Amino acid sequence: MKHIRYILITLAFPWFAAALSGQLRLEDDIEYPDGELTTVSFELWRAGGSPWAVVDNDAIVVDHTEGRVFDGRYQRLWPVPPSGEQVYASFKLTVTDAPFEPAGFSFFAIVNPTGEWRRSLVFMKRGRDPNSFRLGVSNSSGDAVNAVFFNADLLLNEEYTIIAAWDNVNQVSRLYIDAPNDESAHRVSLAGGTPRNDGFRRVGIYMNSDNHLGRYEIRSVRAGEDWASVWQDAAPKPDPIEDPDSALLLEDFFFYQNGELNTVSNNLWRIFPSAGTPQAEVVENRVVVDYTKGAVFEGEYHRLWSVPDNPDAVYASFRLHVSEAPGETEGFNIVSFADRESPNFQRSRIFMKRGDGFDTFRLGLSASSAFVSDDEGDNAFFMERDLEVGAEHLVLISWDAEDFEARLFVDTADFGSPEVVAAGDSTRELRRFAIRMDSAFAMGRYEISDILVAEDWFTVLQDFVV
Repeated sequence: MKHIRYILITLAFPWFAAALSGQLRLEDDIEYPDGELTTVSFELWRAGGSPWAVVDNDAIVVDHTEGRVFDGRYQRLWPVPPSGEQVYASFKLTVTDAPFEPAGFSFFAIVNPTGEWRRSLVFMKRGRDPNSFRLGVSNSSGDAVNAVFFNADLLLNEEYTIIAAWDNVNQVSRLYIDAPNDESAHRVSLAGGTPRNDGFRRVGIYMNSDNHLGRYEIRSVRAGEDWASVWQDAAPKPDPIEDPDSALLLEDFFFYQNGELNTVSNNLWRIFPSAGTPQAEVVENRVVVDYTKGAVFEGEYHRLWSVPDNPDAVYASFRLHVSEAPGETEGFNIVSFADRESPNFQRSRIFMKRGDGFDTFRLGLSASSAFVSDDEGDNAFFMERDLEVGAEHLVLISWDAEDFEARLFVDTADFGSPEVVAAGDSTRELRRFAIRMDSAFAMGRYEISDILVAEDWFTVLQDFVV
């Protein structure tokens, strides 16, 4: 009868939860009978849409592996509103089956009293190791492109203590994982969003079976006005979490199904311009651009990243495997950084052309021009050595927003040894990685994989073969 008494007391005395301790406004240990969440909680957790979660052994279980179709949310309201300045929510999370979702999906949020406006959305996605997962946060957008993720894989079958916080005064979201205090390095934060004058009185669990988040369990949900009221002990882990205080802005290992890039990434890679007709296929976690089939195409794919400010420098790395040598002797721009609002404004453009030797190619760089040379004198400069067709090369580029300088590196970990340096004249808010193609040029066949973008050189370094 323990569970039934708890429910009756909460319903009969709505002030009880608010008086639990200090600034704590909600405490729910999910001590309900097993069964569908809304039913066994006597509608304390209210459903919207067609969600599906069950209570099993004092845990809310969301299972994407059963093949059930669902799309909706559960929200838990607390009776006494907080001040509206600071809101914290915590819960214990165990992921038992790894998510397949490569971009991320928001599964938890702090919500306003009417249930319409979300803040501090907690995202989950597949980790770099396929048997792991990662968490991130956005201010108010459910689009993963606006989320910032921890730069650390988390382990399956381990319980993590998660705290999401929303600062309604400064409009900042924060996410903590197993953090001992609110100043811990085990956090990510993101500024932006808009304040809500009606405060926040709900937490929500969100789900959509199309997003393949594996199977996870949520326990011990708390909400309050300060860190101390929602803090919960974190269980020791076999391996400590890496320090997530990283300059990483974007990573994409193309953990998508095989198929056309825009489609299988669920529009994470966006076509630009909208009327463009780029054509690239994801095949075994690589983007394949093939000019040898005779298809007609022209356009770009853009991958956006979210960042709280405009960094002084941007660095990127990716793996390039050319399987059919380009016939183009002048060169064509294949990759660049692009401005978020004005995508035609691009910097650190990488060019490719045929090499001097048999079955070889060369890479080049211009600071901004989409052409090998233009009337402004902004030319593409090519490296002085050939690269082998059939081998995988690590390509690195950088853009210095203070010195207006672009750099190109190939198969090196030494920032002092660029293949090419190109000078520009201005910069903007670079927040896109662009892959460009045009079948009017003879560019052979090549594959791009393992893209990293960051604010520093060391974060984008990857293993390479000399």
